[in-house]
Amino acid sequence: MALALSPVVKALVDPDGALRDIRKLDSISFSDWFLSKGGTRMSIQRMWDPVVYALGFIDCDNIGAWCMLTIFSLFATKTEASLLRVLKGSPDVYLSGPIRKYIEDKGGRFHLRWGC
Repeated sequence: MALALSPVVKALVDPDGALRDIRKLDSISFSDWFLSKGGTRMSIQRMWDPVVYALGFIDCDNIGAWCMLTIFSLFATKTEASLLRVLKGSPDVYLSGPIRKYIEDKGGRFHLRWGC
């Protein structure tokens, strides 16, 4: 649930407010932020570190939360995000789709409506 309240989700309705929140995370690594929101070390190792490597960075322990969340906010709010040439195509096919599939394959669910 805590991850659903991340600045990336906020960016869908308030991009400027989300970026203000993200900038406040300058002093924390993505791993520390993710773990504080209920994420697990295993999901960092199996899912998020490969994403970070694909973006050309070291790992989640050595990249700032602000950097990762800014990138994800861009993908969430900009339909032309794949034109940055960070991905081979649509973010749904090459980023959020595989993430969604991984979570669902592990038994996770997405609650997209209030009251679930």
